[in-house]
Amino acid sequence: SGQRAMTREVLEAVTPFREGYGVELGMTIKALQKGFRIMEVPTTMTHNETGRDLKGFLHRGKQFVDVVRVIRQEGGK
Repeated sequence: SGQRAMTREVLEAVTPFREGYGVELGMTIKALQKGFRIMEVPTTMTHNETGRDLKGFLHRGKQFVDVVRVIRQEGGK
């Protein structure tokens, strides 16, 4: 979903943020690398799904590229 809650200590440790769709993954990787605990909290949310048309596939393709970029840049640290 991209929703995150964190303390000021974590916020300061994971900034600056990555740009694009990989921002959440970048925050998570940095937080784990710095020894912070990650916890998933169930919530009731909905979002608008992208369609199975060219626009939807291009959107997901851009997300994929951004996520791969973050993994390559942050994942090995």
